[in-house]
Order: sequence, then structure tokens, then C-alpha cells
Amino acid sequence: MRMTVLFSLLFFVSFAKAEKKPFTLDDLYRIQSISDPQIAPDAKSVAFTVTKYNLYEGERNSDIWLVDAGGSNLRQLTRGESSDRHPRWSPDGATLMFLSDRTEKTQIWLLPVDGGEARQLTDISTGISDPVWSPNGQTIVFASKVFPEYGADDSLNARDLDSMNEGPVQAHLADRLLYRHWTAYDDGRRTHTLIVDVESGGIRDLTPGDYHAPRFSLDGGGFDISPESGEICVVSNHDPDPWSSTNADLWIVPLSGGSRRNITG
Repeated sequence: MRMTVLFSLLFFVSFAKAEKKPFTLDDLYRIQSISDPQIAPDAKSVAFTVTKYNLYEGERNSDIWLVDAGGSNLRQLTRGESSDRHPRWSPDGATLMFLSDRTEKTQIWLLPVDGGEARQLTDISTGISDPVWSPNGQTIVFASKVFPEYGADDSLNARDLDSMNEGPVQAHLADRLLYRHWTAYDDGRRTHTLIVDVESGGIRDLTPGDYHAPRFSLDGGGFDISPESGEICVVSNHDPDPWSSTNADLWIVPLSGGSRRNITG
């Protein structure tokens, strides 16, 4: 009996070793990654991003998924070749905001959670990053890299961007320091904090001026909205020569318009 058990164990170990194989690059690219989980306001479900990779085409694709908080009822909310990411619940839990490159530039889209088609909220040439719902659900605040002299006037922003991208000379002209961060050139543009009305789609520039607001940050963000949806707090450096300083301050900006104030001066 003892020999039989020993033989069976040896056979099992040999069989297990024979089934093993190295973890290849193909295997790695077959893994789907999950990121950015967002709990619904009623805590009954979680929205998140699933990213798939294609090794041979050198591409990846992201979609928004939803699952009940208990782990059941897993379903895919967005599909297609576009990259859909950054899901964020509206305060009432009825709508998911997300970012998508379904058009040429990344824009904000809104998707009814209970069913229906997603609708595009923004259509600006300068793109969108780090969008945040206002607590009252009426507006969304986001960052975009605009020409400071134009602010939220997208027709002028688009005109100069087209001239830069489609002109016969492709070069970067820098006449001041901090002309780029990592591999991203400023090219005369500044990151500003903009606000869009969810109902009308109207967009305003909350932080006009020749400076970054929010300033460059590795983890993005750099602003937040007050609980009563009346103002934002944004990180910005207003020093005359920002290249010579790592200083940054917290600035309070009314969402309805008006003068901003420095609270960490």
C-alpha cells in the first residue's frame, strides 16, 4: 500500500512538471488589466476600466465595465475600438461620465446607467483631462491645455493648433524656460481649469492667464470643488519666473466668475 501511494505521488509530480511551460510575452499580453474602480453613490455597484492589449498590432483598448458590489451581475458597458476610461459617477448615481477618444481628441461622454446610448458632452480641440463632477451634478470641471490668450474660445485654439500641426515647418520655438515637461512641449499653451455645463454643453475658462493652473503634476489632478459647488481650489505657480522656483500656492476661484484669491501666500 505504501509503495502504491509513493508511486502515485511520483507520477503526479512528474505529470505536473511535464505540464509546466515558461510564461511568455504572448501570455502577458493576453492578460486583461483592471483599473480605476469607482463605487456608486449608493454603494451597490462598482464601475471600472478593463484594458486589453494586442502584442502584434502594438495597440491596446479600454472599456468601461460594471459589477454589483457583491461580485455578481458583471457586464460590459462600452464597446468598440476606441479607448473608454476614467469612469465617474454623477452625484445621483444615474449617469457615468467617462473619457473616450471616439473622436480625434479625448472628450467627455455621459452614459445613463439604466440603459441608453452614451452622448458626447464636449468637443474641444485641446482635449480633456482629469474631469470631476460638481457635487450638485450640474457641471463638470476639467483641465485642458489651451492658448492663454484664447482660453475657452475653441475656434481660435483649433485654428492655431491646426496651423502648428499641418504647417510646412514642424519645429518647436521656445523663447522662455519650462518650455516642456518630459516629452510634452508647451508650444505657447498653458494648462487651465475649465468648466462645462452638463445641460447646455457651454464651456468657460475658470483660470485665465499666462500660467499653468493646475501646474504640472505626475499624478494629474491639481484642483477640487467645494461641497456646495460654489468654488474650486486649484494649485498654481504665479511667480514671475516659474522656471526659477518650485513654489506653488492654493488659489480659490468662484465657479460663477469673479476674482481669485491666494490662500497660501
